[in-house]
Amino acid sequence: MLRPTSVAPFASFGSGSRLGSYRAYPILVVADGITTDHISPAGQVPKDSEAAAYLIERGEEDRNNLNVFASRRRNWEVMVRGLFINR
Repeated sequence: MLRPTSVAPFASFGSGSRLGSYRAYPILVVADGITTDHISPAGQVPKDSEAAAYLIERGEEDRNNLNVFASRRRNWEVMVRGLFINR
């Protein structure tokens, strides 16, 4: 399994905030029963997805056996590429 090679830029320490100053408002307010499992990419990594292309480019050998998104939760690069294919 490939390990993430970098920390997500929005989670790095030591360089101060890259976000600047802004006002934020909630886009959606949900009930207590909603967890990150409901909004994270789930299931098999589709072999024709951006996440699959990223993994193949980084050395995965078999496009037909990329496992599931849950096995790659530590890799923010894969998860962000799978964000909009979640049902």
